[in-house]
Amino acid sequence: MKRSMVLAGVAGLAIGFTARADETPRVQPVQVDASRPDWENPAVFARGKLAASAT
Repeated sequence: MKRSMVLAGVAGLAIGFTARADETPRVQPVQVDASRPDWENPAVFARGKLAASAT
């Protein structure tokens, strides 16, 4: 009886962790203003890299 309860608990935890791991992180969209040069665009720096046209 105890063994089956432990196995059921472990199985429940495994299912819970698997379901949680499938959640994708929420990423906010970043809009780049095409009328401004890349070095003035805060959205370019928000992504952590410059666009290819700036190099």
